[in-house]
Amino acid sequence: MIDYDEFMERLLGDDEQKKEEAFREMAQKNLKWRVSRKGSFVQMLTPKLVSSSYARKELVMRYELKEGELNPLGSLHGGITATMFDNQGGLLVQISSLCRKTPTVYLNVNYTSPLLPGDNLVICARVSHLGKRMINVTQEARAESDGRMIATAMVGYMAIDHVDKKC
Repeated sequence: MIDYDEFMERLLGDDEQKKEEAFREMAQKNLKWRVSRKGSFVQMLTPKLVSSSYARKELVMRYELKEGELNPLGSLHGGITATMFDNQGGLLVQISSLCRKTPTVYLNVNYTSPLLPGDNLVICARVSHLGKRMINVTQEARAESDGRMIATAMVGYMAIDHVDKKC
């Protein structure tokens, strides 16, 4: 896990570049921890951080499509897509809100196009509302090869244990 106290100090300063660096470092450390958990879905998904933005409260991640993630029609399984959305949104919420526990309250996915073998998925997740108790995230999943929209999601999370205990 990540040291929230250290990162909170770095995010409270006035230097925007240092905030961006801290945010990216938090994302990388949290993602590394999640992927290291043996047998977890995240370990199987092997997400890679593409970019991050503290100012926009945004994470972009890449997922390599694997044969075991295909549905009977031969495209990315919808449940796997939803899991990718939930995992990425949860990571974004934890580092944006500095909360260790952020359970999913709702997950709404709209599927627009199939992702076929030989392609990869790139998901952009952005915090659309950062409240004391509720955090909402909007996400877009696109085919890496041509930028075609694969799915969109709106996900709500609850902040349970904010590190400064104000929420």
